[in-house]
Amino acid sequence: MIGFCMTTDISDLKLPLQRMIDYGIIDSWFRGIAAIVPQASGPSYHITQERDLHTDKGMSMTFLDMNMHILSYVPQEPLAKSDIERMVGFNQLISACGRNDVYLRIAKLGGGSLEVEFDPETPFTQSVIFGANYANVLPVIFGIRDKNPKTSLN
Repeated sequence: MIGFCMTTDISDLKLPLQRMIDYGIIDSWFRGIAAIVPQASGPSYHITQERDLHTDKGMSMTFLDMNMHILSYVPQEPLAKSDIERMVGFNQLISACGRNDVYLRIAKLGGGSLEVEFDPETPFTQSVIFGANYANVLPVIFGIRDKNPKTSLN
């Protein structure tokens, strides 16, 4: 006769379901961000602090930065960068920024939060993802020709 002994202490049990929920939440967030990637700015457009922070009447104004997004959801187990890079939403975000030629910066903040930042005035080939500069990798993957010959592979 074979007997099974069950523990009464369930605090050490880890559910793989919670990890999948964490993956789903982060992947869904990336998919949402991919849907709102801005278009690249034209060559004549440039943000100036004087124009954007002051009106012609001398009144100071503050504008909300719509190009930075932070996910403050922290999973129970920290996710590795390699786990995040395999997510469909992550790849959709990279592709959307590549198509629109918009700089993208993705970083892990303290505590496991994620930050995504766009810069429509900077080309996609200067993007920095988790601290790595993808200038020499992404143009080959997405078939982008860099306007700056110093970083171009072609």
